[in-house]
Amino acid sequence: MKKAKNTTTKINKQIIDSLKKKLDSNSTIWHPDVGDEIFGIVTEIKDVVTKIGKKKVESKLVTLETDKGETSLWLSTVLANQFEKQGIDINSVVGIRYLGDDKGYKNYNVVKL
Repeated sequence: MKKAKNTTTKINKQIIDSLKKKLDSNSTIWHPDVGDEIFGIVTEIKDVVTKIGKKKVESKLVTLETDKGETSLWLSTVLANQFEKQGIDINSVVGIRYLGDDKGYKNYNVVKL
C-alpha cells in the first residue's frame, strides 16, 4: 500500500472553499421529456468508457454552458450523428429539442449558429 508523501501544502479554509465551489459547480445531466429544449455553448466533449455488465462501452459526454449554468448530456447515436454532420465542436452555439422515441431511438432536432 502506498502512503502519501509529506508535502508542504496544508489544507486550509481557502483550499476547502475552492474545492467546495468546484463541487457545487458540477454540471447536471440533461434528462429531457418530449419537447424539452436546451440552448448553450459547447464547453467540453469528453470520451467516456463505461461498463454495462462485463462489456465496456465508449460514449461521449458533452457539456454546455447554459443560462442556468453547466449542463451535460450523453451523445446518443442520433445526437452524435447530428453533431458530426453539423460540425459541432467546442465553442459551438447549439439548440437541442428532444422529439421523443422513434423506432427505438431517442430522436432530437439540433441546430447550430
